[in-house]
Amino acid sequence: MNTWTIPKRLAYFLVAGGLACTGSTPLGPTDSDSSTSTTTGGETSTTTTTTTTTTTSTTTSSTTGVEPCINDAPLCLRLGGIALAGRRIGALAPLSADNDGYSGLVAATDKGLYLLANPGDGTLVEQAIKDSEGVWGALAVGDLNGDGEDDIVAARNAKMGETTAAIVVFLGTAGDFKLTTTIEQVKASGLALADINGDSALDVLASLSADGVLEIRHGDGKGGLLQASTLASGLAPTLLTASALDSDPVDDIAIINTGSATLGTSLVVDGKLSEVVTYALPGTPRALTATSLDGFMQNLLVTSESLNQLSIYTAKSNGSLSIPTVYDLAATPRGVVAADFTGDSKIDVSIALPGQNTVSFWLNKGDGTLYHYTTYAVSTDPSTLVALRINDDARVDLAIGSDGLEGGVHLLLSDP
Repeated sequence: MNTWTIPKRLAYFLVAGGLACTGSTPLGPTDSDSSTSTTTGGETSTTTTTTTTTTTSTTTSSTTGVEPCINDAPLCLRLGGIALAGRRIGALAPLSADNDGYSGLVAATDKGLYLLANPGDGTLVEQAIKDSEGVWGALAVGDLNGDGEDDIVAARNAKMGETTAAIVVFLGTAGDFKLTTTIEQVKASGLALADINGDSALDVLASLSADGVLEIRHGDGKGGLLQASTLASGLAPTLLTASALDSDPVDDIAIINTGSATLGTSLVVDGKLSEVVTYALPGTPRALTATSLDGFMQNLLVTSESLNQLSIYTAKSNGSLSIPTVYDLAATPRGVVAADFTGDSKIDVSIALPGQNTVSFWLNKGDGTLYHYTTYAVSTDPSTLVALRINDDARVDLAIGSDGLEGGVHLLLSDP
């Protein structure tokens, strides 16, 4: 295995869910994927009963209907191979690029944790992580002990012959991972890493759905975790991510609460997380990611399953969120990922649509707004998406996990 080189600040989040792809052909834009965007919003706070008035406006964005890989199309992708076939994927997270410049993956499955090494030839090489038997869900990846290598924090939903949930730490050395810490009887639905208290050591943040709280465990800088504290989040919190939401460079926290259909934010103030402020979402949230669509302002992207929508919030300098822009989607959207898929230095968006067994691509118009470009047919239950370079064409590819019966991680490769 290669040794992975790790950036100082790294935070990934994922909850149980995935998708699979088998040989199929790309489709043009579907009738159920609309390019109409509306703006809706509202916010509440866990610390006040005041509610912001909701406002609504409507705009229309254009749609491109060309087929991929025809007539110099800006986006060209082809289905690649599959790894971990038959294993249901609970979560995927990228590992830092090795010396060849290619990122690998770690996969949480119903049959253990796996490394997916990336040789750069359009394939993934799977290897089981020792002492990781059982059913796994959320993942977070980062350097917990300051040795310059990736470490893994994972949520174990059940162990062979047991039902006890736990948060488990695997420290990485030379591309191998060793179990070092197990915190039993903690069922985490989402995980993220961030340096909350400013001591240069990554802390572990976990959403505890059954308890409605965000749990914070400060890292000791050696890979160990200290005593936990909690912060009220909302009803049934699931996915969370670490991202700088206000004017300072310190990572703050965003979290989705599926039970109350809200997006929550907590800012780091004087080395501590502030009380969570929640914003009403237009439907049951299923996925969350952070990016900057215009290269300046930070955005939070949330897919809502019940109303089949993508909501894009923009963070203001004080950390509060704007009224969201909402894009209509096809059936039952799940995972969402943001990356420059076309090579034009603008951040695009891809969304998993398990209701249609497709992956939808929305391209950036250049001003931070999106238009629906095309949809690719994949296999059953697409849900978890990771953007990374898999082959050697310098374009971003897509890894797609499946929690369906077929399971596995399928590749959608760029083909300019």
